[in-house]
Amino acid sequence: MWMLGVCRDKGSDANVAYMGMNFFDRYLSYKKIEKANVELLLWMCIYLASSVYDCRIKHLSFKEVCSAINNSYSSSAAHSLLLDLIDALDFRLCPYSPYYQGGSILVEAGFGSLYPSLQSLLNGVCMKYESLSISPVSITRTCVALVWVFSYPNRPIPAALSIQDILHRDVETVAKLARGLFPMMRDACDQVVQLHSCKAVQNVSPTSVVQTETL
Repeated sequence: MWMLGVCRDKGSDANVAYMGMNFFDRYLSYKKIEKANVELLLWMCIYLASSVYDCRIKHLSFKEVCSAINNSYSSSAAHSLLLDLIDALDFRLCPYSPYYQGGSILVEAGFGSLYPSLQSLLNGVCMKYESLSISPVSITRTCVALVWVFSYPNRPIPAALSIQDILHRDVETVAKLARGLFPMMRDACDQVVQLHSCKAVQNVSPTSVVQTETL
């Protein structure tokens, strides 16, 4: 939520916030950090994400970061943690992003006008993504399908936006979260889960059912 706020104030894409959260989680999965330095780590993550993604006009500068943390941390401490962050990430600074990939799916399918709706949905879902034990791909594809069904409730999901290969439990998890965050999407969530459930049943082979029953 904090990173999304920084992005809004700076005029950055929400993708920067997601990327920053990705850096934050990956760093903490490798290293421990003192509680007093968590805020500094957050700033370094959003700064690095902005450096990777944003254009020069919207880019969050190191000077701006140092000004924001001036009362709590020194510029040398920030620079030291930034280098440690890059090292922990092993220079892998372009993680899979539901914002970028979801937008690409919509544009390639000819439905780029739905991106603002997708972005709003992802803003809510991705704020909760730390509690989701599902992949970013599942989040992306399910949210794209939800936005389509919400926008065009009486039209079938185009093949280009299909979620047939996504695990049903992942679809249910994302739909449940979206339903709680956006009550107006309840019908769309129920419809996507039901459609995916029917597809999942249709794709179960008789052989696999027999094998399961004999175990």
